[in-house]
Amino acid sequence: MMKLFDDYVFQTDEYKKRWQSLLDNRFKYMKQHYKNKLPDVRIMILFRRAFSITPKAIKEASDSPVSREKLVAIYLMVKYSKEPFSNIAEDFHVSVDTVTMIGRQKTYEEDEQKFLQELEDGFLATQKRNYALEELEFLEEESV
Repeated sequence: MMKLFDDYVFQTDEYKKRWQSLLDNRFKYMKQHYKNKLPDVRIMILFRRAFSITPKAIKEASDSPVSREKLVAIYLMVKYSKEPFSNIAEDFHVSVDTVTMIGRQKTYEEDEQKFLQELEDGFLATQKRNYALEELEFLEEESV
């Protein structure tokens, strides 16, 4: 279904502007779209693709101080998981206070963007399809 709209060219100025705005601000929109919605398993699969580290290795590591990879994984779980902080803390063998502190930090935004790049193609294809269908419906109503 998504392939049908890969080559779609927007016809109205409104939808051309909307599509360009989405392209220009894709990571902002993706953060809003995926915030607290992704299943844990999906987050960790995407983490593995983006950072080439197995989730099991991160979760089971008893490193002190906590490795950067583990901190990034916790940050992404806080941002995109539906899980309560207590579950994240238990999974990663850290305190709830540590999870809360990591979730507030801005130092992992570059890593977050790398993570979101794993979701980018699907997100853009879905949004383009939705905009195209809206525009086609709008054009149909205009012609009546």
